[in-house]
Amino acid sequence: MPLLKQVQALHARHVPHRFHKNGTDEAYLAHFRHGIEERSGFVLCASTAGQDVGYLFAVLDAAEEDAFCCAREEMVLDQICVDCNAHRQGVATALIEAFETRVSALGLARWRASHWVFNQASAALLLKAGARPGVMAVSKEMPNESADK
Repeated sequence: MPLLKQVQALHARHVPHRFHKNGTDEAYLAHFRHGIEERSGFVLCASTAGQDVGYLFAVLDAAEEDAFCCAREEMVLDQICVDCNAHRQGVATALIEAFETRVSALGLARWRASHWVFNQASAALLLKAGARPGVMAVSKEMPNESADK
């Protein structure tokens, strides 16, 4: 869980209204178990000299055609983390390559990922892997008017 806690702390620091650091190991494991069992997900791990230095968690997004969208079946790269002491050593690239091998073996034609705007390292990694921007999401903090009354 140390790697997961690193990435969770990063997100909690940059997006505190959305992420916290209060998760338990049991809750984290339940999240992964749900993704693996209920969403045909998988976890890939990277090790160097017997030490875990990175992981990638992916889940399947599948939906039938509806009134607006075509049927889809694509893998979602949900989380990727490399230990801060193993950055710039090709770990993330190797994880993405293994992920793409798995996606291809599953017969899927596409994968997607999202990242928070603050996370320029993820943005650069995904672009380097050949992913291209698709959807732009925006949000706005509303003023707390009750504090003014």
